[in-house]
Amino acid sequence: MKIAEPKIPKNWKQIKLEKECSFERGMEPGADAYNSEGVGDRFIRVVDVTESRNGSIFVEGIHTKKRVKRSDILLTLDGTV
Repeated sequence: MKIAEPKIPKNWKQIKLEKECSFERGMEPGADAYNSEGVGDRFIRVVDVTESRNGSIFVEGIHTKKRVKRSDILLTLDGTV
């Protein structure tokens, strides 16, 4: 079975995303670092993006300069989506 090519409007320009965006892979500190008491930094997981679980997870003792900004777009690459 042949998959149909998507129809892109003629006035749209096709670009490579990496020319307009920057990509940065996140990290997984491991469940041992998680807590729900609000200690440490808020940690965003796949379930936070899919809204399939309630409650915030925080991590303590993980040192990283990676921070999400309000204008960021998050993509899930690992885990069950």
